[in-house]
Amino acid sequence: VGGVVVQAITTQYDPLKPDDFCRRHSHATAVIGDRLYIDGGYINTKFKDTTNYSMEHLLYLDLSDDVSKLPALDPPLSKPSTVPSVVGGQLWADAANGRLFMFGGEFPKDVDPSPVPRGIWMYDTWNDAWTLLEEDPSTKNYEMSRPSFGMGAAVEHEGRAYYLGGWIGERSMPGWKGPKIASGSMVIYDMVENTWRNESGPRPDLPRAEGVLLFVPAGDKGLLVSFGGMYTHRNGTVEPAPMSDIDIYDLNEGIWYKQEADGTVPETRRLFCAGVGTAQDGSSHNVYLYGGAAIEDNSNGYGDVYILSMPSFKWIKWWPTEENTQTNPHNSLSCNVVRGHQMIIMGGHFPGKISATYLGGSVCII
Repeated sequence: VGGVVVQAITTQYDPLKPDDFCRRHSHATAVIGDRLYIDGGYINTKFKDTTNYSMEHLLYLDLSDDVSKLPALDPPLSKPSTVPSVVGGQLWADAANGRLFMFGGEFPKDVDPSPVPRGIWMYDTWNDAWTLLEEDPSTKNYEMSRPSFGMGAAVEHEGRAYYLGGWIGERSMPGWKGPKIASGSMVIYDMVENTWRNESGPRPDLPRAEGVLLFVPAGDKGLLVSFGGMYTHRNGTVEPAPMSDIDIYDLNEGIWYKQEADGTVPETRRLFCAGVGTAQDGSSHNVYLYGGAAIEDNSNGYGDVYILSMPSFKWIKWWPTEENTQTNPHNSLSCNVVRGHQMIIMGGHFPGKISATYLGGSVCII
């Protein structure tokens, strides 16, 4: 979001009023039951400015309200001022216990970074209450970092969450000295035992950020599938991660594998979103990709849809078609698959739009 103004929400604007709110981006989402939770990020208003206002609320959509259009946001849930509101963070869902875990992210540009506790904030959805879970003494030797705009996924049946790569710098870790760097490791958090550990990423010599990490229910315990974003080098230069490079982590073996995809391979991109759909018999899986920003030029982006078919690992271009060529490029958005057959795409930063008044909404279903 470089080059745009950032300010905190003031009484002049109410982000919950339809007359004020236009869109959100760089937020985090997670689904538990019939609720889609939304935390942090930036919002834009309908007042013909390019200001990014930091968002301090925890919100949700009631997905049980089965209407022709998505329901309006419900009133904000509790969120004490001690709980940070960040951009480029993660929400991990522990649906069995009704809990959300907030990990990573960086402080908005209008907020002075505050000391980061060695622990993780947990939100109890049953009791509308936040708790800081301090680091378990058994993992005191764990080198805790706070990356942003990395790749994360929660695996329900394991009770674990995974975070790969991402940026580490002064806005994500107050007191950080030196330039922003990308992490080459994967963080594994046990949501039941509250313990942490680090493992090497798939390409330790090529740390990556701004791609995706997705759980796919294949194999004995499932797979983590990651692709997209940017590779970074020790000299500070970056290069696009080819969308044909698919990294796969086997949860049963604890080993990374590399897979090359073919077909109609998407252009390289970052800050896109994706979700997974599985056939009823579990024999095949589709990864649905939407949007994203160009690697080299932040003024360009994508509003297209691609499908990665597994286990064939073939890319298929789904949108736009030869008959319908119009797209609306945007990035820094979220994708959530609900009820097994719908993907909710929420928000996004529209680099080609000068004013938020040009937009027709912030949520769509494909």
